[in-house]
Amino acid sequence: MKIYIAIAAYHGEKFITEQLESLLHQTRVPDEVVIGDDSENSNFEQAVAEFYLNHPTLPFELKYYRIHSSWELMQIFILLRKKQAGILFSFVTRMILGCREK
Repeated sequence: MKIYIAIAAYHGEKFITEQLESLLHQTRVPDEVVIGDDSENSNFEQAVAEFYLNHPTLPFELKYYRIHSSWELMQIFILLRKKQAGILFSFVTRMILGCREK
């Protein structure tokens, strides 16, 4: 079974490294992680790029999309879901992972 994770991000650059690190340490790592970022003027893309550079041999495919509205975000995730029929697919948010600003 293939596992795909979709992360909806809005100014989550403080948490993304911790979220992605958590995925690396699961018993079964996902096959693909898709991030949709609809925040304006954030450093989220830079945080994802730094994570990618620090982990050159990721065990999953990592995709980042910079979008401009919640509608675009949903379209990306809906298309991914349709493309991957019959697999385990999960939406992840900061609250699900228990990340809180300190």
